[in-house]
Amino acid sequence: MKLLTVTEVASSLSISESLVYRLKDEGKLRCVRIGKGAIRFSEEDVMEYLNSCVIQIRLEPGKAPSRKGKPFDHLNGERLLESWQRRGVRIDRQGGRNVRTSE
Repeated sequence: MKLLTVTEVASSLSISESLVYRLKDEGKLRCVRIGKGAIRFSEEDVMEYLNSCVIQIRLEPGKAPSRKGKPFDHLNGERLLESWQRRGVRIDRQGGRNVRTSE
């Protein structure tokens, strides 16, 4: 059985070493601790993690995926305004204009 280092796992998955550590800490990627500090990953555990990440999309032949609703229908001007106000942005709507002018 070949054991891989954090750097080797990160390189083979094209991710950062910090993400490898985070996956380990979250229990998503199993590892072996050798002694007090060396962390190693088996190739089988890395493959098992990859298999858990697979996303299956089922489409009928000749059909494009359907979109529910219209594009950007989740955007709501009033909610956006309230959100900005909660963050402390001052919004003055004078005469329906968005920006003050030098009148």
